[in-house]
Amino acid sequence: MNVAEVLATVASTLDVHGIPDHRLEAELLVGYVLGVSRARLYASLDEAVTDKQLQALDELVPLRVERRPLAYLLGHREFYSLDLLVSPAVMVPRPETETLVDRALQWAQAQGGRPLVVADVGTGSGAIAVTIALRFPSARVLAVDVSLQALSVAIANARRHGVAQRVSFVAGDLLEAVVGPLDLVLANLPYIPDADLDDLQAEVRVYEPRIALAGGRDGLDIIRRLLAQAGRVVRPGGLLLLEISPVQREAVLQEAAGAFPGAQIELVKDLGGWERVLAVQLSS
Repeated sequence: MNVAEVLATVASTLDVHGIPDHRLEAELLVGYVLGVSRARLYASLDEAVTDKQLQALDELVPLRVERRPLAYLLGHREFYSLDLLVSPAVMVPRPETETLVDRALQWAQAQGGRPLVVADVGTGSGAIAVTIALRFPSARVLAVDVSLQALSVAIANARRHGVAQRVSFVAGDLLEAVVGPLDLVLANLPYIPDADLDDLQAEVRVYEPRIALAGGRDGLDIIRRLLAQAGRVVRPGGLLLLEISPVQREAVLQEAAGAFPGAQIELVKDLGGWERVLAVQLSS
C-alpha cells in the first residue's frame, strides 16, 4: 500500500467509529508512524508504506478507536505554539487554558520588567510554567504538583524548551510546600463536580488522570483550598489567576470575595466568549 491508500483506510476506520476530525487525525497518526510532518506526508502520497509501519498503525488505530486520547498516542500536544510532551500521568493541555497564560503575560508585562516570582500550581505537563519561563526570562518560576509522575513530565518539557535552569519543581499539595512571597499564582486545578465525571467524553473519563479532574461535590473543593492558602504566600499587590468552569462563575466570585476582602476581582473571557479565568488582584 502507498501513503495515499493508508491515509484513506485509517481515515475511513476512524470515521466509521465516530472519531471527530477523522481525516486530520489520520494524517497525524500516519505522519507519526512514518516520522514525517503533514506537509511532507502529502509530498509522499505515492511512496510505499513498509510492513513494519503498517503493523505500527494496526496497533495504534484500534487504541484511538477505543477513545484513547490522540495526544497520548502521539506523545505530544501543542500549547501556546510549543510542542509539549504528554503522557497519561497528565491532562492533555487545552486551548482554553491559553486564556490563563494570556492574562498572566499581560499583567507581567505591566510590571515594568522587575523580576517576578511565579507559581504554577498543579503544573501537570508544565505547559503554563514552561510558557511563562520562555516569555519572561527574568522570572523565577515554581512548578508545583502533588504527582511525582506529572512532575517528571513537566521536567522533561522544561528541558525540551531550554528553561529547566529557571524553573524549580516542587512536590506538594497546592501551596503547602511553597514559602513565598509570590508575585503571581496561576492554577488550572480540578473543577469538575464528582457527580459529573461519568458524563464526560470517554477520552477524558477513562484515560485522563482523575486526580486532575475531580473537584469534589460542587467542583470547588480544590479551588477553595488554594484560595485559603494563597493569602499566606502572595505578596500585597500580587495576582492570582485560576481557570474555572463558566457555570461556576457566581460561586467562584463569592469564594474569592470571602477569601480576599478588598481585592479587585474579575472574570476573564476565553476566545469563545466564556468566562474562563478568575483574576484576583490583591490590594497593596
